Amino acid sequence: FFDGVFGEGKARYETAGYLGKGERMWLLANMTNNDPIEILPGDEINKYLLLTNDFTGSYSVIGSFTPIRVVCNNTLTVAVRDIIKGGNTVRVKHIGDVADRLNFAGKVLAQAGVFYDEVKDLFQTFAKKQLNGEQTRTYIHRSLFDDNKETKSRTKKVDEVEGLMHTGRGSDIVGVRGTVWGAYNALTEYVDHHKVYRGGATKRLEASQFGTGRHLKKKALTIGAEMVSYGKEIELN
Repeated sequence: FFDGVFGEGKARYETAGYLGKGERMWLLANMTNNDPIEILPGDEINKYLLLTNDFTGSYSVIGSFTPIRVVCNNTLTVAVRDIIKGGNTVRVKHIGDVADRLNFAGKVLAQAGVFYDEVKDLFQTFAKKQLNGEQTRTYIHRSLFDDNKETKSRTKKVDEVEGLMHTGRGSDIVGVRGTVWGAYNALTEYVDHHKVYRGGATKRLEASQFGTGRHLKKKALTIGAEMVSYGKEIELN
């Protein structure tokens, strides 16, 4: 099916898995084709497509555009429709016949260019926005939790994410530290590589793409976009 979307040999299939007992299958394909997106010199993201196929008849076939940062393999996923025009998802009810496959492929290829152009603009804007210490901690706290309550365990998690802004993968790239881009990537690194999920390491990718981690990254992206005026601007001080 993917060869039919991209052309044979045009996409590299890197990871696959299933949800539940196999009711839904997913496949992650690298569609960068030697054309990564540069956010800062030496800091690039690759273009991926996450395909999810349902075998119960309850869901559509879903293709989700999923930017992945090269230096740390963070999945910068979950584009919010209000932030990225058209969103990051293409759906089709079935892929059983040629007409449906061509329809899905056409939507994917048409929307991919628009989506990734806007992602580039958004993330480069993240890299231009400086944060002070208090703003950074507030951003992290709001991304991780649904209220302003302070506890020792919450403070520990905020400390852990803040630490990744200075020691995390790619934090040494010029222009990353002290910016919304740096804070956002510290959060995504925490979600993808450090946060403990029920079910252990075998459930990490599933939770990152479809569960709790997906929700946290959506919040981090939304708040970051508001901070750089991609949405309703909020005060973080």
